[in-house]
Amino acid sequence: LRDKVKEAIARLPDRQATAVTMRFLLYGQYDEIAQALDCAEATARVHVTRGLSRLRDLLAHLNPSPT
Repeated sequence: LRDKVKEAIARLPDRQATAVTMRFLLYGQYDEIAQALDCAEATARVHVTRGLSRLRDLLAHLNPSPT
């Protein structure tokens, strides 16, 4: 599972991958993410949110919903 998550993160746009990695693997705060990405804190939050949404789509097949 860990490898699949790493592969999915690698498929994200660079800024989203960095934001998600910093937030959830390195436990970074949004102000730290913003500083690393050289953007506003609100923009860092958007990168995290969009990255997570994309990850959910990329990994949905690992947890199919019952029908």
